[in-house]
Order: sequence, then C-alpha cells, then structure tokens
Amino acid sequence: MNKNEFTDDDLILGGYRLLQKRDGYRFSLDALLLAAFVPVFPGAAVLDLGCGSGILPLLLLGREPSLAVTAVEKMEGPCALARRNMAKNKAPVTVLLGDAMEADRFLAAFSFDLIVTNPPFYPVAKCRLPQKQEIAAAKTELFWSPEGLMDQSFSLLRERGRLALIFPGTRKEEICARAAEAGLCLERSRDIFSKKTNPGFSRVLLQWIKAPCRQEKLPPLSIYTEDGDYTQEMKRIFEIYHGTGTVSCGDAHRQP
Repeated sequence: MNKNEFTDDDLILGGYRLLQKRDGYRFSLDALLLAAFVPVFPGAAVLDLGCGSGILPLLLLGREPSLAVTAVEKMEGPCALARRNMAKNKAPVTVLLGDAMEADRFLAAFSFDLIVTNPPFYPVAKCRLPQKQEIAAAKTELFWSPEGLMDQSFSLLRERGRLALIFPGTRKEEICARAAEAGLCLERSRDIFSKKTNPGFSRVLLQWIKAPCRQEKLPPLSIYTEDGDYTQEMKRIFEIYHGTGTVSCGDAHRQP
C-alpha cells in the first residue's frame, strides 16, 4: 500500500489508530453517535455488517475490550484495510470478505447478541452514483436493502439479541416497517438534529430486539448550540470517542 494514499488517525479511545484513504470513504460523526448509543456488555458476540475500514469494531472494543467481534465487508479494498487496521491495533476482530445481505450463508444462525451497522442512506434510484464504487457502496443501496438487513438480523440474532443502526430521520417509518415485518420489535429510538431550532440535519438512532418489548423514545440530541458550538452532550461524546480532527459531521453521508 502507498503510504501517501492513507491517513493514520488517532482515535484516542483504547489507544487505537485508524488508517483511512485520503480520497475514499471516511468515517463521519454518524459512527460516533451510533457507537455511543449501542448497548454492550462483557463477552457479548457482536457483528458489524458492512464494516468499511473497521471504525465501529474499534470504537466498541474501546468501550468494552471483552467483546467478541465479527465484521463483514463486501468490497475487497475496504475489507483488506479493515484487516490491516485490526492487525495494527492488535484488535481481536474477525474480518470476513462477504456480502452482508447474504451473511447467513457463511455465519451460524442465532449466534450474535448484537448486530450494528452504519448503512448506506440513499436508494440508488434517487441519486447519482459516485464514480468510485467503494464510495457508491457506502453511500447508496447499491448492494444493500432495508429488507435484506432485517431478514439477516432476524436469522443471525439470538433470542433477545439486538440490532442497532443510524439512519435518515426521513426514512424512519420505512425501515421500522421492514423490521416489524421481519419480526423485530423497536426497543429504543433517539432523534438527532443539527440544532433545536433548525432540525435540517436529521438522523435517528434505532435499536430493535428479537423479543416482544415496550418502546422507549429518548430525548432528542442536538449536535450544535444556537451559537454554532457543539452542545455539552456532543462534547462529552467527543471526549470519549473523538481523536485528532478525523471526523466530518455528516459529509460522508451527504446525498450524491
């Protein structure tokens, strides 16, 4: 690998570092928000579907080093980079090259306590595909679908296992309907806005469980104050998860 192709970013958390392509898909604030939202417990079996360069496994291991993490990535380039990042950090993560939408073909059913994913946000029919396939796969549903994710999750989760993701607020009803059809119950949700008075940047954190449950709707999270500074809650998240200026706030998921 050409060293000039990559940045070597300090995640601070757990002493981990992350190699990312300078001109490729780079992780965004969405990964930090998801990692802070996800429920983890010692020894849990965790699956990251569509791991990219491997940011979520490292963030989660930074919170709970005893996790048993498996990561799946379809694209050969990001998969190789994720493997390199795990080796670089001596992180005990199994990175598999494979299609996340067919993961039940090579992973055992009912074997995970938690599935996490920072999925593509945009249907292919509603946007112009980026020229680089790696970026197109990360931003659009080129190789991914809400239906496929929910079917895979139901198959791979243990009883009372959970699925957690971040998604556009405008598509919340759509993805929740697909989850219900697959047999998953919405357990927790949290709306995310840029500012309280200007919710133009809209995300939602969602967590389902493979069991009947009551839904808990958490208070909304605002990223910025009215003065343009980060809110106190966002500063606390950055203190835990954010390294040396490596994160773009949502640009990685801007619609093509």
